[in-house]
Amino acid sequence: MFLALEVALGLLIALFIYNLVHHFFVVVPSRKRLLKMKQNVDSSLKISIQHLNWQYHIIKSNELSDVWGRGILVFEYVIDFKENDNIKKIRTSLSNELKQFGTGYKYPKQFIITDAFKYNNYVHIDIAYLVNQSTLDYVKDINKLK
Repeated sequence: MFLALEVALGLLIALFIYNLVHHFFVVVPSRKRLLKMKQNVDSSLKISIQHLNWQYHIIKSNELSDVWGRGILVFEYVIDFKENDNIKKIRTSLSNELKQFGTGYKYPKQFIITDAFKYNNYVHIDIAYLVNQSTLDYVKDINKLK
């Protein structure tokens, strides 16, 4: 009886230590990297929209890595555009501007708009930041669905 209690207590302590180490050596650095990449995409999107001289207000932005898995650098933006252009024109213009931004400015990797649609008078845009293989695989899979 006492041996079983010691084994159970030892397993609980080992599980606790594993989770603690995992949190500080995997989760925290991963979260910091994701936030840094999101800041890069945020600033790229804002500058690209400003270059197009569009009136806009970003309502919210989310990481889609919670949905698609760790390492996927895709971010969703909900934007209130004052432009009355159709979604296809918005997507094309913004996509071209983001491609120029990705190659000509301080972020050497490219940005790709993987999805764009209007819902409740807001434009929803998903932008992939192509800096790792997981994100490239995600974009390939999304393109297969189209």
